[in-house]
Order: sequence, then structure tokens, then C-alpha cells
Amino acid sequence: MLGACQDCIYADDDIKGFVEVILQEEVPGVIEVKLADSTS
Repeated sequence: MLGACQDCIYADDDIKGFVEVILQEEVPGVIEVKLADSTS
């Protein structure tokens, strides 16, 4: 995320929640979305 969200501690949670809701609505069987470790 860029702009005002760039340094927000909740940015990853916001993205996870958004993607999770979309996938749960569109893909049968999706229960949870997990964030990948971006440090590797």
C-alpha cells in the first residue's frame, strides 16, 4: 500500500481482510487467507 496507508500498522490486516472476503464469496471452500512472509 502507498500513500497514507504506507506506514500504517494495520495495512496488512486491511489487505488480508479484503482479499479474504472476496475469496470467501467467490471460491467455495475458502476458509481463511494467510499472509505470506515477505522477508524471505
